Amino acid sequence: MAGAELAAEHQEIPDIYDTVMPAFERAYPERDAAALEHSVRNFSQVVSGIVDIAVKKGLAGGDEVTPTELANSMVVWCVANSRLDDYFEDGRGHAARTGPIPPEEVAGLMGEIVARAADWLVGVEALKAEPFLYTAFIKGSAALGADWSCAAD
Repeated sequence: MAGAELAAEHQEIPDIYDTVMPAFERAYPERDAAALEHSVRNFSQVVSGIVDIAVKKGLAGGDEVTPTELANSMVVWCVANSRLDDYFEDGRGHAARTGPIPPEEVAGLMGEIVARAADWLVGVEALKAEPFLYTAFIKGSAALGADWSCAAD
């Protein structure tokens, strides 16, 4: 099924925000309301864009998600547009730095990746309640990381 046909079939895509907010509330009961709102809004907006990519590429069908797609999705979420990504790119896709990351920067970079991984895990678990969103998000973000896919599948 072509991407346009699939998009027409799924005009009533479930609201991502409403799907994931309860999961974020359960996962982060200590987070103040504004920070929680920001996290869920950010997650929802990124998922929406990735689902759109999956639909346009015809990747949002009912095919089962592979372990490599799941792993690529997580890596894209945790690293793309992060401080780690910025550390190695100069904005034009060229390596900005070489050599090891200075020790004083490692804790901050790892903290950001852990926070992103936690949000991804909470969000993906919530998206499983909406199989179309779950599959489209995983396959769409895996497509963004296709350059680094391994041959495990």
